[in-house]
Amino acid sequence: TCNRIRAAKLMKGYGPVIAAFPDAQFVTLTATSVHRLELEAGIEKRYNDLTRCFDNLNLQYKRQTGKNEPIRAIVKLEGNHNPKTDAYNIHFHSIVDTLENAKRIRRMWMKINNKVANKTGGKQVAMGRFQNIKPCYDTREIFKYFIKLVTDKDANPVALDAFFVAVKDKRLLRTYGGIRKVSEDIDRTDAVTLDWREERDDVFKWQPGMVRDWVSMYYGDFLYTVTAFSYF
Repeated sequence: TCNRIRAAKLMKGYGPVIAAFPDAQFVTLTATSVHRLELEAGIEKRYNDLTRCFDNLNLQYKRQTGKNEPIRAIVKLEGNHNPKTDAYNIHFHSIVDTLENAKRIRRMWMKINNKVANKTGGKQVAMGRFQNIKPCYDTREIFKYFIKLVTDKDANPVALDAFFVAVKDKRLLRTYGGIRKVSEDIDRTDAVTLDWREERDDVFKWQPGMVRDWVSMYYGDFLYTVTAFSYF
């Protein structure tokens, strides 16, 4: 529930900015997966590469045109865990102001990440077919949970904990090009009221999807109900 409130606040704050983009594009930037011991360093490297990407492109544009018109984008970190290989894929989802800028970002991202491979002929870190660009029709995608495990039934609490430890004190959503940052903090007025059921012997099973609640196997009711302020 807190994540839904936080996502709604971000959508409300950044919605007008994205609506003003001339040709908003949804861009995914990724690279090879890392293992658990490499996770924190891997996330730090991805952030550094992303900053270099925008800095290089803005400097390049200024040198070519003499104009200072930085690329405008909203970028959010996400992660996938593969339970079969115990590998973590760190990637960015972003909404970029124009298609041309989206293409420039993709090219620069691949250039930065594949620098060693291009020199040595080794395996590429950021393969072109995984760096996706598509028109941005739905802004909700970028504001969902930043941790996306393979499936609900495969959810691994150890993997989830590793993600949260690795991103502690890091800003998961970042803005570029002078876009004003929107606070993700939840106010007291956003708090929820939980109506807990009476004490009893029961067995509850987690139901994912739209329900997202523990459901009684004996009575069919929810473990708790949530009353909250409107999300939108």
